[in-house]
Amino acid sequence: MITSSPLIPNEHPSISRILNGINQKKIQDIKGFITDKNNLNALREFIIDRNSQINTRQILCFESVTRYQETFSQRDFDSNLLHAKEIVSEYLLPHSTSDLGILDNNVYSQNLKLLMDYIHPSLNISVQSVRKSSLVSNRPTSGLFGNSDLDSSLFGGILSTSTSSSSSPPTNTSSNNTTTDSNNTITTTPQPTLDLTKIITQTLFDTLIDYLLLKLDFEYKKYINKDKEQEQSFLNNSSNSNNIINNSNSDIPFNLNPLNISSSSEDSTYTFNMNNNSNSNSNNNNTPMKKPNYIIQTFEGEKLEQEPIPVYYMESLTGETIPSILFITNFRVIFQSKLTMTEITSMPLATIYRVDRVSNFKVDHTISIWGKNFRRIDFFIIPRELYPNTSADIYQNGDFTSPLISKLRNSAFHENFFAYKFRFTPPVSANGVGSTDGWRQYDLFREFMRQGILSSSGNCNWRFSEFNIEYYNPTYPTLIIVPNDFSDEDVATCMSFRSKGRIPALSWISKDGVPLARSSQPMVGITRQKSSVDERLVNAIRQACPTNKSLYLLDARPKASAIANFSKGMGYELNYDCNIEFLGIANIHSMRESYNKLEAFCQSNNDDNWLQGFEQTKWWEYLRILLTGVSRTVQMINSGHPVLLHCSDGWDRTSQLASLAMILLDPYYRTIEGFQVLIEKEWLSFGHNFQHRVKHGDRNYYSDSQRSPIFQQFIDCVFQLLNQYPEYFEFNDDYLIAILDNLYSCQFGTFLCNSEKERQQIRTKTVSLWTYLNTIKHHFHNVFYQPDKSLPFNILDWKSEHIVLWKNYYQRYWRSPSEPINYFKISVDLKLKLKQLELQLQELKSQQLSSSSNSEINNNNNNNNQSQNLPTPQ
Repeated sequence: MITSSPLIPNEHPSISRILNGINQKKIQDIKGFITDKNNLNALREFIIDRNSQINTRQILCFESVTRYQETFSQRDFDSNLLHAKEIVSEYLLPHSTSDLGILDNNVYSQNLKLLMDYIHPSLNISVQSVRKSSLVSNRPTSGLFGNSDLDSSLFGGILSTSTSSSSSPPTNTSSNNTTTDSNNTITTTPQPTLDLTKIITQTLFDTLIDYLLLKLDFEYKKYINKDKEQEQSFLNNSSNSNNIINNSNSDIPFNLNPLNISSSSEDSTYTFNMNNNSNSNSNNNNTPMKKPNYIIQTFEGEKLEQEPIPVYYMESLTGETIPSILFITNFRVIFQSKLTMTEITSMPLATIYRVDRVSNFKVDHTISIWGKNFRRIDFFIIPRELYPNTSADIYQNGDFTSPLISKLRNSAFHENFFAYKFRFTPPVSANGVGSTDGWRQYDLFREFMRQGILSSSGNCNWRFSEFNIEYYNPTYPTLIIVPNDFSDEDVATCMSFRSKGRIPALSWISKDGVPLARSSQPMVGITRQKSSVDERLVNAIRQACPTNKSLYLLDARPKASAIANFSKGMGYELNYDCNIEFLGIANIHSMRESYNKLEAFCQSNNDDNWLQGFEQTKWWEYLRILLTGVSRTVQMINSGHPVLLHCSDGWDRTSQLASLAMILLDPYYRTIEGFQVLIEKEWLSFGHNFQHRVKHGDRNYYSDSQRSPIFQQFIDCVFQLLNQYPEYFEFNDDYLIAILDNLYSCQFGTFLCNSEKERQQIRTKTVSLWTYLNTIKHHFHNVFYQPDKSLPFNILDWKSEHIVLWKNYYQRYWRSPSEPINYFKISVDLKLKLKQLELQLQELKSQQLSSSSNSEINNNNNNNNQSQNLPTPQ
């Protein structure tokens, strides 16, 4: 039974513990609740009122089994069998081919049918007999809780017990009656015994109760949440406090219930009048109706900015239309159901890039809200509900959506981001220690000391240059690591020769001292200018590498683009003592166009020519080219060659290449903490233009030429690596989704501004994203992570078939998967692979034993022949 929570045989221990723990917790919760008969009655009425036929039968079966167990000792043998027969016949046996009772199809066909075919003649229930051999060959492979072992399956323990009982009958039982028909089908009818009755009626029903409780868990949680909402609503109405409701359809992941974030504003409960349509037509006096209370959750610093508006929300997955109330706060738009008084969904205002009226052949006055995360919310209004005093003639031709669209645009398109209002206090742990401030997550000294630079026993070929301590170059960090013999005066000279002053600087160094550096393009121009100081810096990077191998300069651009930049006064390194390769990664404009096509492709939700449509976006082709360049970088570093990366300005493609290469080279960056340090160092500190690329609060988002999904493309590449090497990463893709969602939400200050210099001014005014994510990082642990995976990756030669669409992110609002991705399914696949490998290992051992045996026989024969040929001693 599941109450003992055994480890699942041939299963990953972590998966086994997780599955058993989840099921055990669900069963214990609902058991504790229905111990009270009043709670059980209320839950039954709730399920019946919801008109859920299968759940109604499940809870009725639960009550029948419970009553049976309570009165078992009070009845005689025959009465117990009769009662058990009634329960099994009513609830467990299929009444028709389309009715499988309360059990799932696979549970009945693989578990219960086999058991009852063999045992239940003792209950006089007519079921089809089964061949005796099938008791071995057709044993169930998956049980109630998905276990492959027979003894851990739904009725495996009962079957094995009954099988042994039939083979070795009790002394007080006569021999079993066995008959054979024309089809050689053996029907075995064991005589009923008290022990067998207990097995059937007690052990079977104990397992059945656990099964029923798991199936009723969803309805139980709905009932509990309903009661909590009503109780909280009462408390809100009486004490003017906040109601906190978690909604999985929100664009704000993991930030409500886990931490119980609530508002400290003086007034977060809003009461307003919603006119009834029929009354507004018949009542000329426009007598105000009774004002219902609509309670909305709020964060600290979040306030309602617009009067709530009656709308009709259109669910994209189901096509359902839900009468709703639209709230507009200083952080997001919220849709709350009129029927359940609970939140349907929400979208942060900063995520919105477009609000427009759209044509809809079903209904008029439809408005769409487009989000940067590929989401689109559709809803419509009924003018009479918004403007009850307007004459009926105007309803036919008037555009009543314009005022609402204007309100939404004014709320969404500005730079007064919610991050400046939001406050968050991390919860205190059991030892009284709170979470670390995310703004202190990355420390340049600590990080490079970890890499072995400037430590007492580390690499002393490098030093920290303080020339940029006052941001002489506003796009670079205050401290830059350069070769030890390169002075600050040389740094200043070199900055004047590099685009945007972004000189070659160290990003990472291997344990063997092989450096990975980054920069922008040199300002060569059509006159082919040179800088001896810049050439010396590049050469010094090569000389600082103890391998004495040549430096590889990997230019992210196509060679044609690099040559074209000569006319703009830029170019690439000519006559430098290094090997130059061009990686052919397209520019930000090509990426933006591809991203727009990918958005349209995902929102079309069309299955016709799906692969062709995805290919036309070129998104996976650009990912493949980028990952191929990363593989080349890692290959050079592992071969002992120092590498210098750059593109045009060194803050887009260069950041992608450097950070992805470091993920492959350094296992620290594949941890939750290390990944945060990587983003802080290679993206935020080295001046990726988040404001220009993401266009926070810009009403011209879609047409802006500087917008480009560079950081999102990097996160997508991390997902591709995670998908190929799941055991190497401490985090799962929920972690990546949380980062992207908060990139666009502007709830935190981490991704605001364009540089470290600009961001210094907001550290004291906003909360870091890492402060929050680290308080809920248990959500992001990858159960397949193996910390000892410190060896270098077996780097793929990236092909198109290695790239997959990140469905959990791009299609989460547009497609409802028939079989959701879950770790249990993955574990089953791994288990099958394990069995295949075990069989191969056994075959290899057999071959080895066979060859060893043959070799031994041959040796013995040779020895015998030699002994026979020896001369006879005299």
